[in-house]
Amino acid sequence: VTDPGNGVLFVPAPNAFFSPFTAFRFYAVNMNTSTTGANTSFTSASVDVTVEILPVDDSPTLTSGLFMSTREGVSVDIPITTYDSQNYPVSMALTTLPVQGTLLLDGVPVTSLVPALHQVVQWVSGVLEVSSQFPGRNGRYAGQNVVGPQTDTSYGDHTDSWCAATPNNYCFSRGTDIFFTEYIVVSIATPVYVTEVEVMENLNPGTLTRILAQYPNGTGFYPLWYGKATVCSGRLKYTITAPQLCRAPYLTTVLRLEFDTCHACSGWHEIDKIRVIGTTDSATGVGVVPSRLVFRPWSH
Repeated sequence: VTDPGNGVLFVPAPNAFFSPFTAFRFYAVNMNTSTTGANTSFTSASVDVTVEILPVDDSPTLTSGLFMSTREGVSVDIPITTYDSQNYPVSMALTTLPVQGTLLLDGVPVTSLVPALHQVVQWVSGVLEVSSQFPGRNGRYAGQNVVGPQTDTSYGDHTDSWCAATPNNYCFSRGTDIFFTEYIVVSIATPVYVTEVEVMENLNPGTLTRILAQYPNGTGFYPLWYGKATVCSGRLKYTITAPQLCRAPYLTTVLRLEFDTCHACSGWHEIDKIRVIGTTDSATGVGVVPSRLVFRPWSH
């Protein structure tokens, strides 16, 4: 804790988080010097401060610097070592190709870096699971309301949107995951490599904290994006939240979206619709760590 001049500044340890993270107490002292030179101090009442630090997803890092040596015409394996502070899967993408040789990614020669070309834009077609929903009649506020195209972009309470059962649910997390209070698992009709997810929020936006894509074998989810809830500021409006996603190395038809209603705007929160954008083909030079990357030099 330091005093920057007009207040108290707390500096946490790097990469540290918890709720509550720490607490401390301080008081203010005012020194007064009289005309006779006597010093008198006036002390305020003590103030207790509790600090909460929410985790955020850090970018993965490459932990191995590479300098490889091989003989003419002899292929060499290139070790790829990465570190992710949350221990989540990491994908890789080649950005350039060697001039005098060929790279093989999982046994497939990469001769050019071609972006994915066949884009598909689709609305959510089904809801597989929902954490909770307001007990309205005739489908009012049900999770199934996120299915289908957007029809209304006005801000406010919509009975044909998804609303959780409580306005500000209790906070919980799993291990080092981002805090979330509500979630929804949705499906799309056409399998795609997901490139963008648009979440339409019609009441108290800013609750989205995580987007995940289901693995091809149906067991578990691959994280595409992490964030944290935002507090309301200014005039609220119908909001389309579309964060920048990590590369999706798999085709998928199932997504899980998580929301934090504890640290966002107070009150009820509603999700109108969800649109998914992706490609049916994958860009070349994209893989999942660990992948086998081999350099095959040309022979002269």
